[in-house]
Amino acid sequence: MTKTRSASKTIPFGRQVIPIDHLQWLESILKRGDQPSRDQLESGIRASRKLPPLLKHHLADILAGKSVRRPGRKPTSQARLEFLAISIDRHYRRLYPRVKKAYQTKQTIRAVRAKSSRRSDGNASPSEQTYHRILKVMKKQFPNHTWRALRNLHSLWRQGKLLKAPEIF
Repeated sequence: MTKTRSASKTIPFGRQVIPIDHLQWLESILKRGDQPSRDQLESGIRASRKLPPLLKHHLADILAGKSVRRPGRKPTSQARLEFLAISIDRHYRRLYPRVKKAYQTKQTIRAVRAKSSRRSDGNASPSEQTYHRILKVMKKQFPNHTWRALRNLHSLWRQGKLLKAPEIF
């Protein structure tokens, strides 16, 4: 009896493994929306001979920690702010009359009871209450905003100062 060898045993191991194109691998990671790790970036730099020298130096600086992201919040696109301001305005116009009416009835009841109509008990104004409600509804769009920041954004939008017009000439 003769032993038969399978085809994979006759091919050397180095030729059985498909070589990895590190640039394509990094590109697929970025297309998925993931962030490549330092090791993945480093392997891409070392294995690639296609990268221009400037890009190689830039990537090496990133890996060495020399390139740091600027501090502060990431800027929000102006178009997104415009659509959010429209939504804020829609909510405000719908909620404010209801909140104001409820506030006035509470104030008249309190005025009769205390024989005083001033706001000494720390109640929030109808506008403030409305912005608090809007923040509850839109907490995903405005996770770090206060009611005052929302009011200022809405005010800028109503005045037409939210979007800066591009200078053509």
